[in-house]
Amino acid sequence: MIVFMFAKDGPWRVVSLKHFFVFSFFVLIVGLSWFFIEIIRGRADIIKEFIEYQVRLFSQGEAGHGEPFYYHFIVLLFGCFPVSILFFLSFRRSESDNDFQRHFKVWMQIMFWVVLVLFSMVKTKIVHYSSLTYFPITFLGAWVAIKMSNDEIIWRKRHSFFLLSIGGLVALVLTSLQFVENYKHKIIALNIIKDNFAVANILSDVKWHGYEFFTGILLFSGVIAFILSVKSGIIEKGFYLLFLSTMLATWFASLLIVPRAEQYTQHAAIEFYELLKDKDCYVETIGFKSYAYLYYSAKKKPENLNSLDVQWLLHGEIDKPAYFVSKNIKEKQILENNPQLEVLYRKNGFVFYKRTD
Repeated sequence: MIVFMFAKDGPWRVVSLKHFFVFSFFVLIVGLSWFFIEIIRGRADIIKEFIEYQVRLFSQGEAGHGEPFYYHFIVLLFGCFPVSILFFLSFRRSESDNDFQRHFKVWMQIMFWVVLVLFSMVKTKIVHYSSLTYFPITFLGAWVAIKMSNDEIIWRKRHSFFLLSIGGLVALVLTSLQFVENYKHKIIALNIIKDNFAVANILSDVKWHGYEFFTGILLFSGVIAFILSVKSGIIEKGFYLLFLSTMLATWFASLLIVPRAEQYTQHAAIEFYELLKDKDCYVETIGFKSYAYLYYSAKKKPENLNSLDVQWLLHGEIDKPAYFVSKNIKEKQILENNPQLEVLYRKNGFVFYKRTD
């Protein structure tokens, strides 16, 4: 992000070596300050582990998150809707922008592409890895909205088609989620879901109110209102309607849909962690990575540091009961390698174990 600068009154140019090295020096000093502090404290091993972990992120999919190269493109296209559609119109110049506005816009574009390309190259892909792009993508979307309101950018039919297509897919998902509960047995019978863990998730007993579909209708209504407003020449009003409907749909989805999605995906595990909150025991996951057990079981830093090693918890001389959680797709392998584990119960795709000796 520091290789190019936008000249005040001219085209692109490469920064001078002097400025490049001065800027790089201070970036390195600030960025490496944490390393220096840890080394002074005698904790150089943490630095080594940190670097090894970053290498693994680039070279292999960690924690079951080895998604395809285009993963973050899809996440941003749908997750940042509708501003992600406006973003595609931001790659044009505006004669009304002053130098500062042009420079800032360029830096936002550079930030977006650097983050997106970098984390698309990383083998481990998790949704929040590309979250730094949220700021430039929304800034550039806002820039397009202003330029459209000032008639500097013309909205074409193909833009409406793109907005309708993506908005329709998002609205369809929000509208149809509640109906999965009614038809889940028929969906499973089709044998199109090859993941046994996902199948067990879907079979979770979740209660829906019956009006959650309203969120999708609300979102799509805003899309239609925007297109009709732009067609009628009242662009600014159209943006108010589009963003207001998106905000309300997101709010209702967080209240009505997200809690039920959580019940399908991880509620059984969280319920188990909470049961262990007041027990003097160890808790760990096997075969998948999670921070949930640390939070919901409210475990403090252990006195016995051996417990930080899952192999010690499985095979070492433990001083108190150890509980484990795995996904059902790993159960057979885990029991074959660890016959000392006792299966407590299975629920919604998770298997819960206990070891006492």
